[in-house]
Amino acid sequence: MIIRLAREQDVPCFIELARQVEHWFGPMLGDPGFRDAVDKHVRRAAALVAVAA
Repeated sequence: MIIRLAREQDVPCFIELARQVEHWFGPMLGDPGFRDAVDKHVRRAAALVAVAA
């Protein structure tokens, strides 16, 4: 597994992950601030993803 900085093309995966865990962590996708935070952290190189090697 490789950990790397998230890129713009990774954002849909963050959104899908949020959809899958909302029942545990509460609503995220309906909160406009959630998408803004994801976009901001990706742009600032402050979001990481794990990808198969």
